[in-house]
Amino acid sequence: SYHVDAFEFDDGQDISNTVTFDIEGVELSDTASTILTQVNEIEIIKTAKLNGVLVTDTTNARAGDTITYDYTVKNIGNTTAKIETISDNHETAAGTVTIQPALVVLNNTSGQSQDTNPTDMVIDRLYPNDTAVYEWSYEVTVEDIQSLQ
Repeated sequence: SYHVDAFEFDDGQDISNTVTFDIEGVELSDTASTILTQVNEIEIIKTAKLNGVLVTDTTNARAGDTITYDYTVKNIGNTTAKIETISDNHETAAGTVTIQPALVVLNNTSGQSQDTNPTDMVIDRLYPNDTAVYEWSYEVTVEDIQSLQ
C-alpha cells in the first residue's frame, strides 16, 4: 500500500507504480496507474457569542453587550489551500461595515499547515482536515437597539 498525501494531489499528477521481478533470469514487470482527482473545498462555520454565551434565536442583546464572532475555516478537500483573506459584512445602525477578523489559532493537526506571518491573516498552507479559527468582537450601541424598534 502507498499513502498519498495532499502535496501529491497539489501537483495534479497521477501516481504510477511499476513492479519488476527477475525469475531465473527472466525479467517481468507490470505498471499500475492511479488517477488523482483534486478536490478543492473549504468549509466555513460562523458562530456568535453574546458576552461569552453562544447566541440562539431567542438571545437579546443590550447596549454595551459584546458580540464575539468566531469563524472556523476547515479544509475539507484533498489539496492544500491558501487562505488569503477572510471578511464579513456586518450590519450596524451606522451602516454596513466590512470586517476582517483576526486569526486566533491554527489547528495544525497534520503538522503540514503553515502560517509564516501571524499578523497578516494569510494562512500560507492549510492542509486537508486542518482548521483556522478567526475572531472579531463588536460592542452593541444604543443606536443599534433603537434602529430595531
